[in-house]
Amino acid sequence: MLPQRSIIRTRYLTPFKILILILIDHFSRNLIPFETGPKLISLLLDYIQTCDTRQDPSPVEIVNDFKGITESGNSQEWLEPLQTSIKEMNNPDKLFQFMYSLIDTLEEKEQIVRSWEPEAMIMDKSSILGFFVRRCRLEFLNASILQRNELFTVFQQYAMTATGINTNDIMDIDTMDNTFKRPYITHKTSKQKHETNGGWWISEHYVDKFLTTEAERIEQTRTCDISPQALDKYLNFLQTYAPDLGKIHQVRFVNYIRTSEYEGAVANLHRFFDYCLLYRETPMYHYALLNLGILEAKFGHVRRAAAAFEEALNVARENQDDNCLDEVVSWNLHMKSIGSTLLQNFKHRVSTDQNGPNAIYLESMTKLTYARDMIRRGDSPISVFEMVNKSAVQSSIGNVKYTARTSYLFKSCIWDIYGFRALSEAYLDAAKTTEEGTKEDTEELYLLAARMRASMGEFDNALEILEEYGNTYPDQSRMSLVWKQLQCQIRHQKQRQCEFIGEQLPETQDQQDLWRFTHPSMPEDHIAALHELALAHARRDCPEQYGVILDQCYASVQRTDNLPQIITLSIEKGRYHMEKQDYQGAQEWLIQALNTAKRIRDIPQYCAATIQLCEACFMADRSTAPNIMSMLDTIMPKVLTLRSLQLQSDLFLVYGVALRWCSGGDEQTADTASNNYIEKATAGYKQLGIDVNDKNILSLI
Repeated sequence: MLPQRSIIRTRYLTPFKILILILIDHFSRNLIPFETGPKLISLLLDYIQTCDTRQDPSPVEIVNDFKGITESGNSQEWLEPLQTSIKEMNNPDKLFQFMYSLIDTLEEKEQIVRSWEPEAMIMDKSSILGFFVRRCRLEFLNASILQRNELFTVFQQYAMTATGINTNDIMDIDTMDNTFKRPYITHKTSKQKHETNGGWWISEHYVDKFLTTEAERIEQTRTCDISPQALDKYLNFLQTYAPDLGKIHQVRFVNYIRTSEYEGAVANLHRFFDYCLLYRETPMYHYALLNLGILEAKFGHVRRAAAAFEEALNVARENQDDNCLDEVVSWNLHMKSIGSTLLQNFKHRVSTDQNGPNAIYLESMTKLTYARDMIRRGDSPISVFEMVNKSAVQSSIGNVKYTARTSYLFKSCIWDIYGFRALSEAYLDAAKTTEEGTKEDTEELYLLAARMRASMGEFDNALEILEEYGNTYPDQSRMSLVWKQLQCQIRHQKQRQCEFIGEQLPETQDQQDLWRFTHPSMPEDHIAALHELALAHARRDCPEQYGVILDQCYASVQRTDNLPQIITLSIEKGRYHMEKQDYQGAQEWLIQALNTAKRIRDIPQYCAATIQLCEACFMADRSTAPNIMSMLDTIMPKVLTLRSLQLQSDLFLVYGVALRWCSGGDEQTADTASNNYIEKATAGYKQLGIDVNDKNILSLI
């Protein structure tokens, strides 16, 4: 529980900035040694340019900085006057007089009567130091008497350390930054002794910077350096003492989205909505509509999302906000891509500032979306890589590095589809070394690496990769359903492997199946998961329903443009006909899958269809063994390059059996090569946890 104490709210002007003003005043009045002047100016410029983005240094740290830029033995001659000036500022009136007198440090057109020596320096009002002095002075003079007294109170506490009065009173929560400060509220008694009362103070300017930075960081990367729990704690404190800061609700919204707590996200989004309606002079209303549309899109409410985006588009045009317009267009493209609609027919708005980083980023991501749809439609690899390279070149020319990891991951997937596992792993390694990227890209990086290891039968390595993601990103992994599903799937495969070789593991299949088939994020993944679950039960409990479910699956997938899923189901229907010993029907389905995979250059599916077709032909007619071996010889280099243990085992088994028939069909005369291939297949199936005796083709030897 945060303590219920009084709080003081400052605006831009803070105690640290007052201390900077005192230093500028001393410098302008030549109270700083001449040889120290250039170094002091450099230090002051650094303070001013970074005061809004870094933790305020304590007065002791500032004094140490001064000693570091001063010649040895010469620091006391100007540090003592500085400490004296701070001590003399012992009441609000002295602070007012000091702030008012800062006009004497600025260049003025009218003649000003000055109380100090004529050789004193006058700063240009447009310089960095001059602009800083003008901004601080203007805010102080426009402040109310109460605000000035409160500013004096927090400055007095801040200056105690510099004047030798130390305090050990610290803040009760660990903020990890300087958003909140704990001052002493002091007053003098009749005995002239300081009495203290605990209190808090915050800088509204810094809080606004903090909220804006965290909101942008979470929106761009879906994560930040502060954990969701700690950030929620900060927001609770701010909402208690500064409920009028509407950005609190915006940060709460993105923080809830970050942890997939959509109910809380909706509530805070509507509160942010109300804030934008109350303060229409602040151009934030269209961003609230944009966020509402994004939330509806995440829930799959296409019509509601489209309505919110349409209104956001109109309001953004009224405010001439190109960034918001580009965001709306990007989400429209995303929604249309989910619906498997061809994006080339969608006429979208191009930002007037086509060279801006936001416009370049959105255009680059749009090209990657086009490339993804090209793969699904089966366009030529030349067209796919042309679109991917256009995206990479556009990002490189515009110096937008945020698309690098996405591009590398996409290229890794492309080369895996086209059958070059070495290149796929190379791009995956390049994505690992890229620091910038979204939370989704980071998650996909680990998932893709784990799937590759699992396809090679290296289940322990795959689980280690997933556990590494869970340990590195505990908040994201805890809320990631895809991560949990893949982890359970690989554990299920490992359990099947261990049971096959005689090891006993706890039975968790029911729980793993529950995770595996529970609402994947993408609609097509959700359909595939339900189909897989239905087919698994059909094979085990009701084989006669197996074909019926396959027909329904194939009919639903045909209505989409996802050719890889069509190929998968065609191969599955070929296996179904083989189990019924309808080898002619199996060949028809497998030839269809083979031709489609060849057309879209899907090498793994092409190899799988070829192996199954060879098995069907061999089961139908043993005399085709030489032709089968010739076909398998053609794809063997591709299968070995893919390093898929399942494909290699299937190929070796069919090849070994066909080779034995070529040697006469007699087991005693079978050559050593045939036995070697069958043994390799048996070892591969054993590693995958599959009983080779379940393979029908073994009945022919």
